Amino acid sequence: MKKFFTVLMAFVMSFSALALTGCDGQNKPDIIEQDNPYEWIEANDKYNDAGYNNLNMVSVDEYGRVSLTAVDDKDDKEVGMFYHVAQGFHYTRGIYDVEKIIAEYGQDAVFKEASKISPNNQEHYWGEPLYGYYKSDDIYMIRKQVELFITCGIDYLVLDVTNGWIYVEATEKLMQVICELREDGWDAPQVLFYVHSLNNKTVREIYKEYYTDRAQYSDSWYMRDGKPVIIAYNDTAKDIAEAKTRGVADFSDGTYADLSQEILDFFYFVEPRWPSDGAGWLADEPIFDKVNENGKLEGYAWIEWKDVLPVRETSLGTYMNVAVASHPSIPFSFSLTRGARNWARYYNPLTGHEEADGEYLGSYYQGCWTQAIEKSPDTLMLVLWNGWTALKQLYDGEYMMCDTCNFEYSLTIEPANGYYKDAYLLQTIQNVRKYKYVDGVQEHEANTIDINGTYAQWYNVDAVYRQIGKEVYGRDSYSSDNKTYHYVQDPADNNIQEIRTVHDKDNIYMMVRCGNNITQQNGSNWMNIFISAGSPELKGWNGYEYVINRQSIVDGKTVIEKLNSDYTGTACGEADIVIRGNFMFLKIPKAAVGMTDTNTFYFKAADSVAQADDMMSYYTTGSVFPVGRYSYSYTGK
Repeated sequence: MKKFFTVLMAFVMSFSALALTGCDGQNKPDIIEQDNPYEWIEANDKYNDAGYNNLNMVSVDEYGRVSLTAVDDKDDKEVGMFYHVAQGFHYTRGIYDVEKIIAEYGQDAVFKEASKISPNNQEHYWGEPLYGYYKSDDIYMIRKQVELFITCGIDYLVLDVTNGWIYVEATEKLMQVICELREDGWDAPQVLFYVHSLNNKTVREIYKEYYTDRAQYSDSWYMRDGKPVIIAYNDTAKDIAEAKTRGVADFSDGTYADLSQEILDFFYFVEPRWPSDGAGWLADEPIFDKVNENGKLEGYAWIEWKDVLPVRETSLGTYMNVAVASHPSIPFSFSLTRGARNWARYYNPLTGHEEADGEYLGSYYQGCWTQAIEKSPDTLMLVLWNGWTALKQLYDGEYMMCDTCNFEYSLTIEPANGYYKDAYLLQTIQNVRKYKYVDGVQEHEANTIDINGTYAQWYNVDAVYRQIGKEVYGRDSYSSDNKTYHYVQDPADNNIQEIRTVHDKDNIYMMVRCGNNITQQNGSNWMNIFISAGSPELKGWNGYEYVINRQSIVDGKTVIEKLNSDYTGTACGEADIVIRGNFMFLKIPKAAVGMTDTNTFYFKAADSVAQADDMMSYYTTGSVFPVGRYSYSYTGK
C-alpha cells in the first residue's frame, strides 16, 4: 500500500509539473479568468505599455544591406535631422522638375534659358518625392514623415529658418503630430530651430509664435537643462556681423535690436556655424570659425565643405555633420554647367574617388557616416531629409541653383519616386543603429496558445509590436503649387494596431488587433502576413519568403504561399485562423515557413496596399505594420 501511494504521488507531481510547464516543456503562466473570455481588458494586460520602440525593427534594402535588432541606447548619443518646412510657401507658380525638364528639353532649358517650362525666380524640384510634390503643411505627409523618423531613431528635427521665415502653418501641424505620438507612448523626435540671417528678428518671432501662446505644443520642444534648444546667436554683434556679409550697412530700423533678457534666459542657445565662416575674408568678424583651445572648431554647422569631417564643440557637446553630398565649390549647379568640383552623391570622401552606382548606394553619405561612427561625437545632424527644391536665379551669366539641382547633386534622404527609392532611408537606420544603439536580441519564452480560447492567454505574451499612430488616415491634398496635382488616398479597410507573437516546439502563434472590426476577406491584398525565417536577407520577394492570406479562407484554414522574387507564389501549407471582431488569431506551423531548426523570424502585416507587388506602395498606401520595407523581428528561446 505504501509503495502504491508513493507511485501515485509521483504520478500526481509529474502531472502537475506538466500542467505547469506544458507538454513540450515551456513555462505556462497563470491565465486570468474573466467573465467574457473574448473581451480585451487593458487593466489585465501585463504588457500594455510594451512595444513602443524601434529596437526590434529590422530591414534589408534592395542592395542586401541590413539593420538588425538592438537592446538599448548608448549613453549620450543623439541624432538630429535637418528638415525643411518651406515646401509650397515660396515662388510656387507651378511644379518644375529639373530631371524631367532636362530629359525632355535638355540642360540649357534650365540653366541657360528662362521660359514657361523653367521660369526664373521659381522653386525647382531636382526630382519627384515618393509622396509627390507635397506642401509642407500636408498633415498626411507630416504623419508619414514622423513615422519614418521614429523608425530611424531620430531624436530631434532641426527646422530650417535660416532665411528669416518661420512657416507657422506647417510648423504647428508638425508640433501637433509630435505631441500626439508622444502622448501615445512613442519617442517621437522633438523640434528646434536653426536661425542665421536676421537672427535677432527671427528669434523674437519664434519665441512669440511657438513658445508663449503656443505652450500646448511644449511636449514637442527639444530641451536641454530645462530650456528649449535653439541654434542662434545670442550676441547682437554676431547678428550684425552676419548681416554685413550679405551687404547690409544700415542697422537703425530695430531689426537688429538686442534680444530681451526674457528671451536670453528662456532658450538654451547653440551657436550656428556657416560653412563659409572660416573664409579668410571673415577673419576679423566675430562669426569667424576659429580653432579653440582644445584644437576643435566650434559651432553647429548645417553642412561641411571639408572631406575629412571635423569634430566640432558646441553647447550640445561634440558634434559632427553627416550629409548626402556637399558643395565646396558652391553652387551645386556649376558642377553641371562649368565642371565645378562639388561632391556628388557618388563621391567617396574616404578614397577621393567617384564610385559606380554611388548615387544609388549613397557613397558620400556612407563616407560621412563611417567617419562619424569612428569618431563618435555626442550628437550628429543628418543633411537633409527633404531638400527637394532650389530657387532658379540669375547669377554670373547663367541661371543657377544653389543647394540642390539634380539627382547626383542634391541633399535629400527622404524616399524618392524612382532614383534611389528608399535606399537612403534604410541606409540611415543601418548607420544610426551602429552609432547610437547597443546590438543585441531579446529572447522570448515558449508558450502554447489556443487560438480559439480566451483572450487572457495573450496578456502574458511579452513580444508586443505596436503601430505608430492610432488612427488610419487617408489623403486629400494638393501639390505645393496648390493646383497641378491632387493627391487622394483612401484610408485602409483595416486599421492594424498591434501584433503579439509567441512560439512553441511546432508552431508560431499571432494575435493581430485592429482599431475596427476586421472586414470580410475582399481580395489578395487583405490582411497579408509576410514572414521569413532567420535574420533579414534578400530572399523570396524583397526579403520575404512566405505570405499568408492571399487566397480564400476555407473552414478556418488560410493558405501559406512560398514567394518568388516576382511576387508570385506557390501554396506550401496551411495555417489555422480565427477572426472575432477586431481580432485575428493565427496558428502557423513552423515547418511550413522554413523554421524546423530556428525560433527566429521576421514579419510584417499589410492591408489594402494598392500595388501589392511594389514594395514602395507599402510606404504610400494601406495599413502597413511596420511601414515600407521594415519588419519586426522575433527570437524565441
